[in-house]
Amino acid sequence: MIKLQDLAEEIGLEETNKNTLATRRYNKKNPGKVKAYLKKTQDDRVARNRDRRAAEKKHGKAALKNKDVHHTNGAQSGKTRIVDKDHGPDRKDGVDDK
Repeated sequence: MIKLQDLAEEIGLEETNKNTLATRRYNKKNPGKVKAYLKKTQDDRVARNRDRRAAEKKHGKAALKNKDVHHTNGAQSGKTRIVDKDHGPDRKDGVDDK
């Protein structure tokens, strides 16, 4: 069985996003740190997923298309609002949400 990475190397494809490549390299070299971080942040991920499902139930799935559920006081606070995707300080330039 051929791995996808081996196949990509064979046909000459390279990872175009350098950040993704660096992240994958870090994750591969530091599995213990990655596992610890995922365990530490599990409760926040559960809360964000739960709040997203609740918002879909309340507003409908169509209303949340290209939207995020924003947690104004952290994921555990329970206070949320609906905002545009890619709305934070790390917003990508040139992205048109509408």
